[in-house]
Amino acid sequence: MKTSKPPAYSLGQLAKLSGVPARTIRYYIARGLLDGPGKGGRGSSYSAMHRARLRQIQALQDQGRTLAEIHAAGTQDQSGRAPMAFATWLHHELADGVVLALRSDVAPWRTHVAVRFMNELARALRSQDAATS
Repeated sequence: MKTSKPPAYSLGQLAKLSGVPARTIRYYIARGLLDGPGKGGRGSSYSAMHRARLRQIQALQDQGRTLAEIHAAGTQDQSGRAPMAFATWLHHELADGVVLALRSDVAPWRTHVAVRFMNELARALRSQDAATS
């Protein structure tokens, strides 16, 4: 009785099947979003699991998730918590004693929305301070 071997793809085949360029696949591996090939070197091979993970990454990006968020979600421990990651925080002083911290690695559209709301809040706080003075 012959057992069927799970499919193995070259990087080019995986790129073609998934619609994700080979260069992007290599980048995902370097960032830790995707496991490396089962067999490295010239004859490197990728499995159906790699293909499924690429579909998952694409779906999460379509939902507006950043690569940092996708990585954190994919590296959760048994408790369901993502490991503590180092991050750069931008601090915006809105008023005396009021500071808002924003992670620097959030999606640009989120930063834009947050800055707009911070400016509105800062104006409201300034007008409140002026009214009570």
